[in-house]
Amino acid sequence: MKRLFLLTTICLTLISCGDSYSLYIMSIDNKSNYDIVLNINDVYDSDEIITILCLANKETIIDEGWGESVKQISCQTPYVFRGNMAEIIIDNGNKQLIKDISADNNWDCEGEKDKGYYSKIKSTFVIYESDIQ
Repeated sequence: MKRLFLLTTICLTLISCGDSYSLYIMSIDNKSNYDIVLNINDVYDSDEIITILCLANKETIIDEGWGESVKQISCQTPYVFRGNMAEIIIDNGNKQLIKDISADNNWDCEGEKDKGYYSKIKSTFVIYESDIQ
């Protein structure tokens, strides 16, 4: 009986040691009175452009994906906003975003912890009326 208990305990421990994954969500929270258009170059096909409409006074999820879980959140600018992969159009090009979307400190991160790791991590770029000129 002790062997069976010990074997069961060892098996359960080994099963729980596997890699865990988290859901990563990236969003734009548009708190302005302008609709904002994002034209993003497709990472997998450079000739393809993905257009996302971020409506005025709404939050828009622009990407979701799975990645390795972490114990501590590090809020970093998503890859597509680090280079020239994205174009931001406000009021048909008549307005400009003056808040730097490529700066890590302009992204807000929050997460849900599960067993010491974050199971869901959400990065949000908030745009206020004062961020547009």
